[in-house]
Amino acid sequence: MSASPKARGIRFNISLTAFALLIVASASGLIVGFNYYQVTRFARIETEERMDDATARISQQVEQFMEPVFQGLVRLILEFSRPHSERDIAARFARVSIPILNRYNHVRSLYLGNPDGDFTQIVSFLDGNPDNKPPYKAGENADYALVKIRKGADGERIRITQALAETGSPTQAPWTEETEFDPRTRPWYGPATQSPDIQRSAPYVFAISREPGITFSRTLADDRSGVVGLDVDLKTIRSFLDSLKITRGTQLALTTSSGVILSHSDPSRKTMRPNHDNSETFSLMTLREANDEVLDAVLAASDRDPAITELRVNGQDYLFRNIPIMLGNDTSSGERLLVAVPWEEIAAAATEARNRTVYVALAICALVMLLALYVARQLAKPIEVLTQETEKISRLDLKDDVELTSKISEIQELMTATRSMKSALGVFSKFVPATLVRQLLQSGTGGDLGGERRDMVMMFCDIKDFTKIAEASESERLMRQLSDYLESQSGAILDHSGTIDKYIGDSIMAFWNAPIADPQMERNACLAILEAQSRLAEQNRAWEAQGKPVFTTRYGLHKGNVIVGNVGSTERLNYTVMGSEVNLASRLEGLNKMFGTEILATSDVKEAAGSDFIWRPVGRVAPKGVSRPVDIYELLGRETGRAVSGPATANTAANDLARSWQIPFDHFRDRNWPEAEKALKHFLEAWPDDGVAKHYLERAAFFVANPDKADEGGVESFDVK
Repeated sequence: MSASPKARGIRFNISLTAFALLIVASASGLIVGFNYYQVTRFARIETEERMDDATARISQQVEQFMEPVFQGLVRLILEFSRPHSERDIAARFARVSIPILNRYNHVRSLYLGNPDGDFTQIVSFLDGNPDNKPPYKAGENADYALVKIRKGADGERIRITQALAETGSPTQAPWTEETEFDPRTRPWYGPATQSPDIQRSAPYVFAISREPGITFSRTLADDRSGVVGLDVDLKTIRSFLDSLKITRGTQLALTTSSGVILSHSDPSRKTMRPNHDNSETFSLMTLREANDEVLDAVLAASDRDPAITELRVNGQDYLFRNIPIMLGNDTSSGERLLVAVPWEEIAAAATEARNRTVYVALAICALVMLLALYVARQLAKPIEVLTQETEKISRLDLKDDVELTSKISEIQELMTATRSMKSALGVFSKFVPATLVRQLLQSGTGGDLGGERRDMVMMFCDIKDFTKIAEASESERLMRQLSDYLESQSGAILDHSGTIDKYIGDSIMAFWNAPIADPQMERNACLAILEAQSRLAEQNRAWEAQGKPVFTTRYGLHKGNVIVGNVGSTERLNYTVMGSEVNLASRLEGLNKMFGTEILATSDVKEAAGSDFIWRPVGRVAPKGVSRPVDIYELLGRETGRAVSGPATANTAANDLARSWQIPFDHFRDRNWPEAEKALKHFLEAWPDDGVAKHYLERAAFFVANPDKADEGGVESFDVK
């Protein structure tokens, strides 16, 4: 039986408000329409001026970004075009390079390659990326690495690497290795020897750091006596472009005149592809190949008509600029910086004046609406409160008795009757679980006798040695403690989608997947038990401090196909589960006593619960009254343990126990009784109180002495409940 649908209709306070809005909106629309055109025209003029100012600023910043590249190369050329000795070249190189790297973080490294294959380099770690240091074996205190490649006495090439501090002093001992690196084979060396001008390489992979980047290089002198180079990695250029954004949605790209992308402000956009013949070089993609529809349209539009400054792409308006950029010694290569800004973002400040008129009209509408709402609310409030109360009663939500007074006598009488109904249902809900009734209403299950077959998880639990505890405790005090215990355990079950079937003294019977379907019933059942254990541990600590007895609970879990539904008479029903599988869940709870465990579950539960839990096999058993043997497991915890409060932590102890237990268990399962006995004794040295190990040690010792009495098929039968 499901809840009746709500009646559809227009609320009284809404209809009154709508009438007032209709009048106000008509007058306000005339005002808004008149001002919209004028303000929009002024907004466009102001936005164009702002875009021109931003373009000038971007051009200046690009020049400032490239300035250290050219200055660094010129400084190296001036220093090393003069004669120098091999002995002091590294020190001189560090003295010249480190100030440049200190000042400009986007410069990755500087180096010098000689025609004889010698190589000197200073690499910066100031970008803070920890992945840059390992290739140079640099420690945490290193700010730079000095790399020297020379020809050894035997003709082999030797690489010497020295980690340096910011001052240029060594931070650790240098290390040496043989290398095949030859600067003359790198992409930046050859072109520089063919021209006296500064050259810029295509993107390629740096030899040691294995990061893609570009190199600026130039010969030292006209006699081609060597080449100096300066690296800028593409990540740095991309970050620089990102910093140039005028608004959040701004798109920028550094391209050639044909649309080949040198760098893009969007880090997620793929702009390069490795060449098939050489994994260390890359082919640059065009804007069209990179699926950048906006900037590709910008390039095409500016080529058609340089006077065009705005366009529409995919339904959105953009203002754009095409700015020539010099990334070498001249602009002959045609690099340019493409900038596209969404109109709605850059015009936000300018359109504020236009929107202000709209806001005034809306404010007038809002004031009238509030006034109408207030009047309607005063008239409709008592009826709405009564409607809410009756809806809560239909959900069996009987908390919080609402106080309401009204001058209308019929409404006052109705409220009094509602309070009486809530009071009567409150008494009734003490005997019938309100949670179960809500679930039955939500699932559409009626109050008719009968049931249906479902795969379900059943759980039984009770308190260890409760009879002894009861004999030694004051009855009234123990009853209050038991009530707190049952409330805590039930809360853990209900919080994880379980249904309480019944309480039997200190025992609880619960199940999952009815009346509401639960596709994760096995996982939720395991989580519920572990949560119940955690809550009981908190309670035990408090009870022990108060001098009360502590409880230990044993749980049994099984999954099977059972009948679930209403049993009883037409006057009194019980929503429950029936079948042999229910009996097996009950037997598992009792087997905890035989094995000294707290949580036992069948393999059906374990396999379906997922990989988040820690289990150990207990054995193949045939409980009393069960026709078929089953494999049972002990639930030790979750892979990540979580207390009632506090952060998650790795469940190391449970994992250690599960791994260590597998060895003696495998010996026992393989019927290798001597090895099983030896392994079990070793296991008990680490876990001397483990009940499962004690049980199996007793059996292994018996089978060592009586091998002919070993049970067939590894099944252990039990005659007790």
